[in-house]
Amino acid sequence: MRSMTGFGEAQSESLGINVRISSVNGRFHELNLYVDRALGGFEKLLRDELKTLGRGSIKCQVNLENDAAQTFRIDSEAFKGIQQEYKKHKFRAFTPSLAAHLLPYYVAKSKKMSDEELGAIERELLDTLHRAMDEFGAVADREGKGLEQALLELLDSIETHLAHIIAAQDELQTKLHERLVEQVSQLTENPDTERIAEEVSLLVIRYSVAEEITRLGLHLEALRTAIAEDKGGKHMDFLIQELHRETNTIGSKNPMPDLVPHIIAIKEAIEDMREQLRNVQ
Repeated sequence: MRSMTGFGEAQSESLGINVRISSVNGRFHELNLYVDRALGGFEKLLRDELKTLGRGSIKCQVNLENDAAQTFRIDSEAFKGIQQEYKKHKFRAFTPSLAAHLLPYYVAKSKKMSDEELGAIERELLDTLHRAMDEFGAVADREGKGLEQALLELLDSIETHLAHIIAAQDELQTKLHERLVEQVSQLTENPDTERIAEEVSLLVIRYSVAEEITRLGLHLEALRTAIAEDKGGKHMDFLIQELHRETNTIGSKNPMPDLVPHIIAIKEAIEDMREQLRNVQ
């Protein structure tokens, strides 16, 4: 199991390429990629590689600290000329933000690089990216192990509370009979035992949750299998919805007050599982 939360960073020695990847949970693969201007031509390649990270809101920054791979140069004379014109006419202060805005006017034409040079940059870029992705994956895997353990503990808790509900089903008919006899006795001194037996049979049918318990058990087993086989958060989220539906039905049918705490505990565990699954790939 892998978490959608992760972090990885790597840097190359030759060109000083720095890649930093971080991610938080998200429903889909959402990539925010920030690439140094000099490496802009490799953006599509980077996006294709980062798709393998799967779901999550992913942020990737690719910076270049060495100018060896720069494909443009600053025209110093043009820069000085614009700066002098601003001072001459006293338009406004020549601030760094203004200089950045005027960048297209004093950047000379991009210099051409040979295929060999571009190939060397690409190889170094991919190597750095892959090392950052490996570190990211290691962190996500560690987080995933924690999520897996938490999910299994919640499953154990649900099964413990479910066992109490199952045990109480054997007493359902007896408790319904006692309750009905008590209610009828308050109205008459000679209750019709046959009629009471018929009513109890109808109440047992009405309040029985045997089918729901069976389906709930099957969903719990399927969820354990999904966790063991790492079938992904979306598949497990579907099973969580089924657990929630069956538990709601059991709660609506339940006639025994002493089972209410167990039903509430199961619902709380299911909600906790849903929260945990939001971080699972």
